[in-house]
Amino acid sequence: MRAAAIALLVALACAAPAAAETRTTIPGAPGAGPSKYDKVFVTKFGPKSAKRVLVLMPGYYGGAGDFALDARELVKRVPGS
Repeated sequence: MRAAAIALLVALACAAPAAAETRTTIPGAPGAGPSKYDKVFVTKFGPKSAKRVLVLMPGYYGGAGDFALDARELVKRVPGS
């Protein structure tokens, strides 16, 4: 069991990302609470030359990485993305 877990961790560490990923921070509108939280994080997957764009937004309880696995898989499987 332990050997399988170590092998899985090594495989994940060695796996190259399918395409470029960039994270951008965009200033948001002022709101209640500390101003340091008035921002939005956007993670872009795939090449800048992509001909199609799909915007995925998590719901109220969703975290910032909810669609990361899906986005990486889409970039791998959709031709020209």
